[in-house]
Amino acid sequence: MPLRLNIRAQFLLLLVLAVLVSDIVTTGYSLERIRALDLARSNARFEGESAVLATRVSSGFLTLEHDLQMIPRTPPFQGLIRSHNNNDYDEQEYSTSQMWVNRLQTIFVSTLQERPYYTQLRYIGDADGGRELVRVDQANEGFTKVPYYQLQRMGEEPYLQETRKLERDTIYLSQISYNREQGQLDEVLVPTLRAVVPIHEVNGERFGTFVVNLNIEQMLKDILLEEQPAHDTYIYDDQGNIAWFEVATGSAHFRTADESEEIRARVAMAESLIDSPSLALSDISRGQDLIYSNRISLGELSGNLSLTLAQFLPAHLVLQEASAAERQYLMTSVVKLGIFLVLAFAAATYFTRPIQRLNEGVLKWGNGDTDLDLPSDRSDEVGELARSFKKVVTRLSEARKSEQEAFRKVSDAINFAVDGLITVSSSGQIQSINPVACKMFATTEEISVGRSIMWILPEIVDHLKSTREEAGTITLTGITADKKEIPIELSISEITASDGVFYWVVLRDVTERMLQQALLEDALDSLKKTNGELNDFAYIASHDLREPLRGIQIHSQSILKNLPENMDEDSQRKITRVNELAKRMQQLVTDLLEFSKLNKIESEGMTTDVAKTVNVVLDSLQSSLEAANAEIEIKGPLPVVRGETVHVTSVFQNLISNALKYNDSDTPKITIGLLPFRAYQDQIHSNVFYVQDNGIGIHPDFHNEVFKIFKRLNNEKAYGYGTGAGLTFVRKIVNRYGGTIWLESEPELGTTFYFTFKVIDHE
Repeated sequence: MPLRLNIRAQFLLLLVLAVLVSDIVTTGYSLERIRALDLARSNARFEGESAVLATRVSSGFLTLEHDLQMIPRTPPFQGLIRSHNNNDYDEQEYSTSQMWVNRLQTIFVSTLQERPYYTQLRYIGDADGGRELVRVDQANEGFTKVPYYQLQRMGEEPYLQETRKLERDTIYLSQISYNREQGQLDEVLVPTLRAVVPIHEVNGERFGTFVVNLNIEQMLKDILLEEQPAHDTYIYDDQGNIAWFEVATGSAHFRTADESEEIRARVAMAESLIDSPSLALSDISRGQDLIYSNRISLGELSGNLSLTLAQFLPAHLVLQEASAAERQYLMTSVVKLGIFLVLAFAAATYFTRPIQRLNEGVLKWGNGDTDLDLPSDRSDEVGELARSFKKVVTRLSEARKSEQEAFRKVSDAINFAVDGLITVSSSGQIQSINPVACKMFATTEEISVGRSIMWILPEIVDHLKSTREEAGTITLTGITADKKEIPIELSISEITASDGVFYWVVLRDVTERMLQQALLEDALDSLKKTNGELNDFAYIASHDLREPLRGIQIHSQSILKNLPENMDEDSQRKITRVNELAKRMQQLVTDLLEFSKLNKIESEGMTTDVAKTVNVVLDSLQSSLEAANAEIEIKGPLPVVRGETVHVTSVFQNLISNALKYNDSDTPKITIGLLPFRAYQDQIHSNVFYVQDNGIGIHPDFHNEVFKIFKRLNNEKAYGYGTGAGLTFVRKIVNRYGGTIWLESEPELGTTFYFTFKVIDHE
């Protein structure tokens, strides 16, 4: 019967097509979202692990930097200089050169005991071809204090040649190479990094060098083995020396530049992604590894060493969860299609049977068959049947569509949601649980459905009862099937159905996020503690140094007043110099104390009228300005800013004093004003103050140097006494109030300092 087959076939075809299109669209979109979220989580985890590991490596170099700054400040360094310059006898401390050598050897041994990576500490003088003065080696059975006759001349070593170009207190790192003794390689080849800092006499003349030999292989391998990264990890320099950790074997390795050819390709790929560490889904689908690569901070250390951290996650591990979801989606789609085919066939048969019977009756009646069990007015009855059938079909179709849509939404929400989803009855029983929640609590749907929700979330009952009053996300402790506690972040929605009230609970395991938050809080607490200790140290050190300096100054002044008549000019000059140096050191200590106090600036609620402040500063400098025949110009009104008056005054006091001090012009001219906008380093700054002069200017190479504490660029005799701390205070104050300071200057063309404060009242 063609009519019956055609109707059924059309009905089946339309229903199957609708199901297929709907399933393909929703599945494709959901899978793409899952893959994107999975990749984002992998990137985030990857970035966090790399940052922690890079910080761990950096901490080793921060320790090295600290040792290179603190050890040369111990008394034996200057004591050995004094005895060396005075026929091996230090009159100041009544010590011979050998006594100072013994003390320095003790310090070196103590340092090597604390630093297992250090293999050798040396104090090398510039004289006698760069001969070693003191050297202690780390040996298998302890430490070797090298006797005088075995000390070497190291003056031709490249890393010592480089130190002669360094400024005072600058630390230099050499390239990695094997250690040599007497020009020959050691029997055991140890990749060695040399950290070098120049040593100067009190008068500023260079005397020698302090050198630390560090076993870079042992240091990096120990860090990698201690941290146990979750991914293959490489640490390399720009010369090709590489340390790496293999997750498969759990072992760490090191290769020098001439031994690492087989892994250069991976390192080259990591190097190309330093500025863009994340990969897109298209890259992962082509089988590329997920790579995170970044530079490791070496602090204030300078020289030829540059370290980079690179980590690799194989592509097949990046989207593990997404791949599992794809397989689950595919299996579910096949099952859904089979169910819909069966339902569609049954529905087609059901809906076409009345039409077929009606058609047969019409055909029989049309053929003149009157043996029908029909009323005499059958035309009206057939019409009524058709209308009734149409209404039934319409209602059934609408109900079926609603049922299908509801089924699809519930199925997608429960089975394919990224978060865990549990449906709970009003009595607290689990009605359904999706695969994500099952995995979260280490259970299965068969075990969970029908049990109380308190089995896995014992604290949730009170929250279920108060969902109408409380909204948003809450955090509870969950219990897995194997009795492990996990932090759970969840939200609850109340649903009213015909058969009662239900609750939808959306869950997320936040274990990793809370761990990262705890690590971050620990790091911040540690940083605050360290900053506090540094401030306390600066305060105590500067306070305790004042008393001996005051004693030196008093005694030297007493000697000057009671000098014998027959004392020669050189002796008088030296005693006078001691007095001047004591005064200078006392001022330096005072500046250091003031610098440490700047860390405690509290600006909340404090305001300063800049116009009044500038007038106060100019009044205090009136005599100096008149003596120099200086011209002062204030352009425009100056506003009120956020900040304590004493600090704002200090900024203008230092800048105006410097503009007057470093000025060779017959008529120094100083201009003070405010600009609405000013560009600096590709950023537009608003409300920019400036102090401009026509003085000697500053070469661009020293624009950053002027802000370093105790850094002076000019001769004290030519431009007067100063500690070099003024501009350091200025930048510290401006930065502490959230501002920025910079300068524009050329030699002989004057200097303009620009800086910002938060303006709160400006007309």
